[in-house]
Amino acid sequence: MRRRTGEGKVDYVFQYFWASNLTPWERTVFKPEGTMGIIRFYNFDIDSPEVKPGHTTGFMWLGKMALDNSISQNNDTIFVIGAHSNTGDKKYNFKLAETRAHAVARLLSDHGIPYPRMDILGSATHNSDSRGESERWRAVSVMFTAMSRPLGY
Repeated sequence: MRRRTGEGKVDYVFQYFWASNLTPWERTVFKPEGTMGIIRFYNFDIDSPEVKPGHTTGFMWLGKMALDNSISQNNDTIFVIGAHSNTGDKKYNFKLAETRAHAVARLLSDHGIPYPRMDILGSATHNSDSRGESERWRAVSVMFTAMSRPLGY
């Protein structure tokens, strides 16, 4: 049963990534390949995939610009991954996570992000992953290449 939890929230993480075959010491010497971005839409209502106004506002603050920049620089896949808490039936929650991911993908598409570039997934949690009903687990993460290292860099 749907339970309202307040406004939707969005946060951002940007991190360098290196070639996967580099050892940790090599990563301190060689320049990164680029920057990975994660936009996390969270605090969905319990038992609801509905995108809230706070999600849209948070996305428009920085996410739209970051994704537009990514699209202009590369052809990499944009991953849209739904998540859920551990409260309730796991099969139902997995479908809910997937439905949340599709709702966020529609939001992105409505703001000019090409739908064919997105890989939309649900994710399962393990009992040790989330305890109870945390707003951070009722979420969708959008992962993308925020910036690639220019050739000859």
